[in-house]
Amino acid sequence: MRWEDVETLAELLAVVVILVDMSGFMDEVKARLKRWLGVKGDISLKPFDCSFCMYHHTAVIVMLCLGRLNLAVYTAICIGALLTIPTRALFSLILDAFNALFGWRW
Repeated sequence: MRWEDVETLAELLAVVVILVDMSGFMDEVKARLKRWLGVKGDISLKPFDCSFCMYHHTAVIVMLCLGRLNLAVYTAICIGALLTIPTRALFSLILDAFNALFGWRW
């Protein structure tokens, strides 16, 4: 496994966690879909609303398209999938620190 593979997987991890867990995009998509279908309860759009699943599938596809998928890379992908929750917590901590420091309100 090359260092570029690690960089690619780390960048993908950050993007997926921000888009799926923190942006609210998937919540909005699910809300509109529920309204359109007339569904009352919660709906799940796995793997699109789960950063763990989304990162795993996206990383496998990206590395496969780059021709870099092997056992070492797949192991790194699985470890990265496990790190989606701590990554979200870290990003939330950073955002809270900026909010406290600069008085930003969202």
